[in-house]
Amino acid sequence: MVNAVRGHRALTKLGLGDNRIGRSGCTVLADLLQDPQCTLKTLDLYANQLDNDCILAIATSLANNTSLETLNIEENFGITNDNWWEAFSEVLCNSSSVYNTYSSNHTLSCISYNEDEYNEKLEYYLDLNGNSDKKEVATLKILRNHKHFDMKPFFASDLKFFPVVLSWFEAAKEYDECDECDYDINEMMLSVMYQFTHDFPWMFVNLGNVSLGGGNVPLKSKALSSCEEGSLIPITLTQPGPLGFVVQRVGGVYALIVSVNPGSQAERMGVQKGDIPVSIIGGKRSRIPFDDFLRQVKTETRPVSFNVVRSSIIHK
Repeated sequence: MVNAVRGHRALTKLGLGDNRIGRSGCTVLADLLQDPQCTLKTLDLYANQLDNDCILAIATSLANNTSLETLNIEENFGITNDNWWEAFSEVLCNSSSVYNTYSSNHTLSCISYNEDEYNEKLEYYLDLNGNSDKKEVATLKILRNHKHFDMKPFFASDLKFFPVVLSWFEAAKEYDECDECDYDINEMMLSVMYQFTHDFPWMFVNLGNVSLGGGNVPLKSKALSSCEEGSLIPITLTQPGPLGFVVQRVGGVYALIVSVNPGSQAERMGVQKGDIPVSIIGGKRSRIPFDDFLRQVKTETRPVSFNVVRSSIIHK
């Protein structure tokens, strides 16, 4: 029967309830669901003597399926593994890497199963997949599961991809409406910027110190070493003469402090390597473009004041 329906694009619903298809039937169905030409949107496997191996085969077959939206597996008492739902959760959101999360199944939005087996994590991803904007679905899954990005896979083949990554974060802000989520998109962006500068220093445009050398006037030191990750730190440099730090352009746009001269007034006032200059607009942090920051600090006028964000990731 499965061979008969294979390739029929008009077929979107297949009801096999109470047919006792067992393992052999599941194997054939799994093969059908993996077919790129599969057009099924609804699959009813109610009371079909499915067991743990069957449910794993069905779940695995949906990894690259982009058509199936509804699946019924109720009354299959051969499924004795209490954690059967994990196989589907992994398919709906493979968190092993950013790429795998992006490539997860964003289509399956309803699984009917016995009420006493309700699982909050599975229901969360099913509900998320119900969103018709699949770009938003993928973005929210990535934000939820990857608070600290490993950017090397993105940069390995084409370093020009960095601006695309930053643009992705900017677009993600439009989707992020979760007040209870434990991630901060701005902090994630800052971490990505640091990873790029740390792992690919040859891509920097090094314009050197914003002023030469270091000041000799003793200044009162600030205890900033214990700042929380992502802390906003106001910096004010009051003494005339050199400020004593190096700022470089990141991603062709933004400013990053990449070194601080020992003994300089910048060091004594708490500026650290890896600090990211930001402005505060409407209560929100925004990265300062390199050219704007350079104009702001490369002046003889004192005091020079600016804000930086510091992350523990940067100083590991």
